[in-house]
Amino acid sequence: MAEESDLERSEPASQRRLDQARERGEVPRSPELSTFSVLLAAGAYDAWATPIVMKKGRPAFTVHALCEPSATSAIAELLLSETGSLGIRGTVLERWPQRRSTITVEVEGHPIGVKLATGRVKVEHDDAVAAATALGWPLRAVFAAAEALAWASRTD
Repeated sequence: MAEESDLERSEPASQRRLDQARERGEVPRSPELSTFSVLLAAGAYDAWATPIVMKKGRPAFTVHALCEPSATSAIAELLLSETGSLGIRGTVLERWPQRRSTITVEVEGHPIGVKLATGRVKVEHDDAVAAATALGWPLRAVFAAAEALAWASRTD
């Protein structure tokens, strides 16, 4: 009987094998997700996908990237090289970012960046994830603690 290849196995991988794969950096990746990472690394402020239905009822996605006008050529090149698109449409938009400042709060000894704006606090997601992982807390608990500390520190 021929040996089964790893691709033909039907049983799930053991937790030990999953942990070893993660340690080697072998994590499941979607081509679409890496496209967004590339766009953000190239200077896009944000990147997202919207599900659409194309002609003949075919499902698809529209990939969007928000960037400065000076970055449009580079972002357009990346969209063409990273996706199966045969063309790109662009729209010029104007941004009105709210005036803000940044502070750092500590949740159980873990520094977390927080953006402050009029009537709003916004916790830095990556900092909160790192703290939640280190503390063994749910992410929402870290967000709540950081937000409470940030609100308490406001002077306006």
